[in-house]
Amino acid sequence: LAFCFYSIKFIRNRKFWKFLILVLIGFGFHNSTIVFLPAYYIYSLKIDIKKSILFVAIIGLFMIYIQGWLTSVVGDVASVLGDSFYDKTDKYIERGYDIYGASSVESTLVKGAINRIAMLLFFFLGFRKYYGDVEFKGMINIYLFSLLLFFLLAPLSLTLNRLCNSYEMIAILLIGYTFDSLSAKSRPLVFLLVYVYIVIRFCMGTLFGAYADEFVPFKTIF
Repeated sequence: LAFCFYSIKFIRNRKFWKFLILVLIGFGFHNSTIVFLPAYYIYSLKIDIKKSILFVAIIGLFMIYIQGWLTSVVGDVASVLGDSFYDKTDKYIERGYDIYGASSVESTLVKGAINRIAMLLFFFLGFRKYYGDVEFKGMINIYLFSLLLFFLLAPLSLTLNRLCNSYEMIAILLIGYTFDSLSAKSRPLVFLLVYVYIVIRFCMGTLFGAYADEFVPFKTIF
């Protein structure tokens, strides 16, 4: 993922071959990074932000609604494609249920959507200063695509969310842009609110979440 994050520099500078090399190096470490290749083109798309948000919201609600049916269909299709493909598909789907529980998949999708939309609303604070900024708009495009990926993949298996990680890292840069757009008076308050939000996310997701055991004994930096 570090290679994908650094490759954002070449997306912004429109240097495709350098971008491609970094993504392919990342692919050598983890296959999931290959899905980041479309980011180079998504960055430069001229899309209507409001219509895009509405489209993503509709897709999200629709995918949550058909989650059970879709999982069944994917399983049926996988079985037709062969035992090897079916075993891999079944492993990803069942792993998501084993971690979260089949009954809580929908609630986990809703929580994931709320967290991501909250970040998007925060980024909109930056539009006052960077409305016409090509780089800011391009990074918003990439973050919106991460939302779309989340809603398309999470209903199939929550473990597939890792495919969104390379796109969601753009949030690191967007946070900087957003804070830079704030006035000196409002910045401390917004910083405090974001800090509280991050602490809550850390406690709920890392210390007491589904992957809590993975962090033992490294629950804090102390």
